[in-house]
Amino acid sequence: MGWIQDLVNPQAREWEEFYRNRWQHDKVVRSTHGVNCTGGCSWAVYVKDGLITWEMQQTDYPLLD
Repeated sequence: MGWIQDLVNPQAREWEEFYRNRWQHDKVVRSTHGVNCTGGCSWAVYVKDGLITWEMQQTDYPLLD
């Protein structure tokens, strides 16, 4: 499995830059899931270069009186 060592060189630590770039984003927008979703949950959608990179469910709903 020498090809793995050629692609991923632990001494060069290139994986760190790859990991950091994975979590970078340009903006965060709020959204909901619509198709076949009955809950209407709020999601934080992370966007990079116009593409959704990941989502995280929001829990900061307004309080109701």
